[in-house]
Amino acid sequence: MTKKLIIILAHQDDEFCIFNRISHHKNKKDIFIFYMTSGMNKNLQKNKKNYRDIESINVLKKFGINEKNIFFIGRKLSINSNKLYRSMELAFKELFLNINKINGKKLFLHMHWKEVMRIMTPVII
Repeated sequence: MTKKLIIILAHQDDEFCIFNRISHHKNKKDIFIFYMTSGMNKNLQKNKKNYRDIESINVLKKFGINEKNIFFIGRKLSINSNKLYRSMELAFKELFLNINKINGKKLFLHMHWKEVMRIMTPVII
């Protein structure tokens, strides 16, 4: 049985860091993506998709991720990109509520930005 892959990302477009992991996961319907911020630095309407949501959805669908497995917690809770630190408790309560609805064994993946920079440095230089 394939484990459910739970990917927790801060912002829309952070998925570029995990494309390789997604492409090698055997069962794409077992991948769940959670975005913790709205991806924007301004106020947005809670349930209205922004262009960054749409871009992320389109890219992830090309990898075979079902749109119903993509969650925008930051949009739902109106957490702007530069304000996540103020809403950690609220954001993680919502995250765990959603994760607990997913049945089966789970494997968690979170890409911390410092780790991204460490990986990308040889490419940038």
